[in-house]
Amino acid sequence: MRYVFDRKRQSSETKTGLLQIEVRITKTSIKTLISTGIHLYKNQFSDKNGFICRNHPNAQIITGKAKRIFNKIEAFVNSKDCASFEDVNNWDKTLPKSIL
Repeated sequence: MRYVFDRKRQSSETKTGLLQIEVRITKTSIKTLISTGIHLYKNQFSDKNGFICRNHPNAQIITGKAKRIFNKIEAFVNSKDCASFEDVNNWDKTLPKSIL
């Protein structure tokens, strides 16, 4: 699993890009992308330590939200509820407000 920012390379100083989480089967090209719902400008994204939001008034909150979503997905992928990769693709991507 990893963070993917601005997959379509459209972000700039005036246009935001989407932060997503990529879930991939090890050493294959089989993957799925799960949206975090977080949109950032290019200068607000840093891939240091996985992901860090910077140059934003709520940088710590945004970073925390992204990490909670990542941890929730990781817990699901490693749980008995996720028996196959299909389960990840079909997973209900609406996360409870308690983790956001």
